[in-house]
Amino acid sequence: MFGSKAAEERCEMKRNLERLKQLNGALAEEIEVVAPPSSLSELNLPRGHGFAWGLLKSSRCAVAKVFLSAGAVFPLHLHTEWEMLLVYEGEVVLEVEGERRAMGMRDMAMIEPGMHHALPEVIQNTYLLAVTIPPAACFPRGVHDA
Repeated sequence: MFGSKAAEERCEMKRNLERLKQLNGALAEEIEVVAPPSSLSELNLPRGHGFAWGLLKSSRCAVAKVFLSAGAVFPLHLHTEWEMLLVYEGEVVLEVEGERRAMGMRDMAMIEPGMHHALPEVIQNTYLLAVTIPPAACFPRGVHDA
């Protein structure tokens, strides 16, 4: 039974990652960003969407600035890198290993490698910094190495 549940969770995470890839691809086709926008309101993202752009990617870490509009959901996933999230505007709910907590301005979370995590609820439009250590191969996309 346990093995079956673990297999189901892995399948669900794979489906979630595929959905993220599809959403990212769809947004990339709809939005052309030559340089990071000074205001994400310029992008006119509908409720429930998000956008990220890379600030830095080196051999030691990757840093991305992320915008999530109210109603967005970042599905459950895990990876082999450390991840730090720092909210500097807005409010989200972070779930790590089944435990939820609200995060607002100046809140930070450190997520260890291999931990299941998600942003199941974006309460209001939110800006955050996301850092992976070491850099995740696909995060952030389209960033030149430093």
